Amino acid sequence: MGSQLILDASPMLAVAFEERHLGWVADQLSSYPGKLSMCTVNATEVLIKFYRDVPHKFHLFEKKFMSADINFVPADLELAKRAAEIRVKFHINLGDAFVVALAEREKATILTIDADFKKINHVKVLMP
Repeated sequence: MGSQLILDASPMLAVAFEERHLGWVADQLSSYPGKLSMCTVNATEVLIKFYRDVPHKFHLFEKKFMSADINFVPADLELAKRAAEIRVKFHINLGDAFVVALAEREKATILTIDADFKKINHVKVLMP
């Protein structure tokens, strides 16, 4: 696989909200030698959760999140088409389908703590 790590929303939320897999996610992020990327669809998932659950901290979090060393990849029409195919084929949610589509396109590894990714076997997935 490539030297790029595609971030699902779940590890970012684990870090932001100090959830159960925080240590594992932090270890993966600090030891990964390649570039970190995230689809803007998944960035939206992270921002929605933060805005909904802690709106008084939203702008502070948004500033830190958007300035992190993450390559935010826009969801273009080709990525959207592939995400739609993946969503139907694997019965996963829309955000997860964009993660898989981006990982396919970039020949990259996915970082997640979401068990739904166990259904995915054609791209490399890192999960606890």
